Amino acid sequence: MTTQELISARSNEANLGQEEFAWLLFGIHDKTHAVLGSSYKPTRPSLDALKREIAEGTNCGITFTEIHEIMYQGKRVIMFQIPAALKGIPTSYKGHYYGRDGKSLSKAY
Repeated sequence: MTTQELISARSNEANLGQEEFAWLLFGIHDKTHAVLGSSYKPTRPSLDALKREIAEGTNCGITFTEIHEIMYQGKRVIMFQIPAALKGIPTSYKGHYYGRDGKSLSKAY
């Protein structure tokens, strides 16, 4: 699963959960929540380019509310704040709608 697909899924899940936004974190272990650090998109320009790519690939031009980069215990953590899909209009990426089934990503056409 790509970051872009996860963005679509998290946006749709936030809408279904009646949340204002969702989070996608890089650098945190899923099960233990230990801070591991991340080298994903290591520069601000590469993060901003991802933001443009998401906006260009989604049906509503949705992109991150904000991308937070923090250093915690000397390790880099990236926090993507993702707005919820609009009511009645799921967020698609390149024409496909994504959601999660547990930890698995699923695609609906």
